[in-house]
Amino acid sequence: MMLIEPYKKELITSAVAAPSRPNYHIIIQSMPRGSRFFLEEVPWKVYAQLVEDLMGIRRIRISYNRGKMEIMSVSLQDDNEARFFGQLVQVLTEELGLEYTSTGSMTMTSERAEKGAEADDTFYIENLQRILGKERVNLDYDAPPDLAIEVDVTNPSLSKLPIYAGLGIGELWRYNERKIEFYELADGAYQRVAHSKIFPFLIAEALVTAIQNGKANGVNSMRRSFRQWVQAHKP
Repeated sequence: MMLIEPYKKELITSAVAAPSRPNYHIIIQSMPRGSRFFLEEVPWKVYAQLVEDLMGIRRIRISYNRGKMEIMSVSLQDDNEARFFGQLVQVLTEELGLEYTSTGSMTMTSERAEKGAEADDTFYIENLQRILGKERVNLDYDAPPDLAIEVDVTNPSLSKLPIYAGLGIGELWRYNERKIEFYELADGAYQRVAHSKIFPFLIAEALVTAIQNGKANGVNSMRRSFRQWVQAHKP
């Protein structure tokens, strides 16, 4: 699935039709924000090299699951909304006296599982001490993030849930502007749940209200009102 301007679509068609393998760099340069491009039968080594080549480019997210690969160009709206979650997690951990670190849209890979993903944000809370001091995280050996955030889950070509589950991420929050869903990893698969496992008193509606406030009135207003809600509901 992709929405590509006509002249850019011609570039992408030419890049995919290359005799050796697709020129992913041409594809990515031709993708407008908010578009997706899906491919199959992509070798792990090709995916891993592309991840290295694109290190630090924030607007691109690549998901990989055993040969299937989706390249997504993040829209400005999605990128802005994803940043709200970092502010809300900061308030939650402050009010509960917890330490944490955000690893942002860190590339998470497991060659053993042949899976890879770049969430919109990721957080270490319970596993924090296990990754402090590390410059890079390899989920074949290192502890996974405790929480991942995925923004804009409408019409993905490649389901992210099996990828995040294979990477061992204990909790996932999915946001699509109208609602937030909590997922908890159990027996190797995600189950949708009503409350966050990490923050058991937290409900999705409180996060949705906070984000709407942030979009309408700004980050400080969002933080103040959400902090009041947390103080009124935390154990």
